[in-house]
Amino acid sequence: MTLDLKMWDLGPSPNSTKVRMALGYKGLDYERVAVDPQDRAEIVSVSGQPLTPVLKHGETVVYDSNAILRYLDANVKREPRLYAEDYEAMKAIEGWEAWTRAKLGPPTGLLFSQFFAEQRDEAALGQCRALLAQATAELEEALGGSEALVGDSITAADIQPAAFLSLAYLSPEKASSHPILEFFKTHYRAPDAHERTAAWYHRVAAFDR
Repeated sequence: MTLDLKMWDLGPSPNSTKVRMALGYKGLDYERVAVDPQDRAEIVSVSGQPLTPVLKHGETVVYDSNAILRYLDANVKREPRLYAEDYEAMKAIEGWEAWTRAKLGPPTGLLFSQFFAEQRDEAALGQCRALLAQATAELEEALGGSEALVGDSITAADIQPAAFLSLAYLSPEKASSHPILEFFKTHYRAPDAHERTAAWYHRVAAFDR
């Protein structure tokens, strides 16, 4: 679907990955602008703030990845849905958004800080791996025999955690494309035992185009 959509994107960032997955899932074409982490003048001029991702739809500018996902559903293309008309399903989706912030946000942030640290802290790296293993175990249980976390099809409940897990399921080819990704490949690998989680992740990640 061709629309006047433009996204300012910081490639390895889970929040940017989240928006790319949502755009891909909805089948939306867009112009992708890679952001230099050291030069954010353009996105400040566009959105009035320095954080990625930023989406421009015509003359409308939206920032914050969660706000962008809601904007896409409400204003750009409703189907397939990222959110739900049903109250209980909507609350469940929001529950997975909160779960992602609580369970996957901290180890991801800690590992990013370790990448930039002058000296690596092995205890902190071990903590990241333990938190990741705990989170994927919870996903493994939640998925059971289902292919989605809420309802029968992908929603924002799936895209939110899958975006953060993109750093735990890196292919060798993708990891070699960026020093940060190489670091995550070495220190942040999802446990092989959680097979349902891996299969679910790859279904969702296929929309990151």
